[in-house]
Amino acid sequence: MQSWTPNQPLQNGRFIIQKYLGGGGYGVTYRVIEQHTGKIFAIKTLNSNRQNEPDFQQLQVKFINEALRLAQCTHPHIVKVHEVIEEAGLWGMVMEYVDGVNLWQYIQKRGQLLEDEALRYIDQIGQALEYVHEKEFLH
Repeated sequence: MQSWTPNQPLQNGRFIIQKYLGGGGYGVTYRVIEQHTGKIFAIKTLNSNRQNEPDFQQLQVKFINEALRLAQCTHPHIVKVHEVIEEAGLWGMVMEYVDGVNLWQYIQKRGQLLEDEALRYIDQIGQALEYVHEKEFLH
């Protein structure tokens, strides 16, 4: 099982992990800096639970295929996937980094949303889901 840590270089030092951003049932995401450009990206990879599954290799294939499909998406409410990388047998999806908090954190900090604001976010999420469904994959 692999986990990445802050200050760890990836891709022969091309990227340096700055921090762990979060994780879920499927993957973990890190903020990284690309050394030669100074650009910030997010890199998502499979989490330790998935790495320990007997069908891990098949899960990685699914993960890469998801990245390839997402890379074809151009939508204002979907992060852009730039490329995939492999580091010591673990694949990662290099994505656009969006600075800020997620919707859950935003609500926790600010409290209940006003109706107009809630409807705006619902509409944005709905547009993104409609777009990926038109591309014939589900999230």
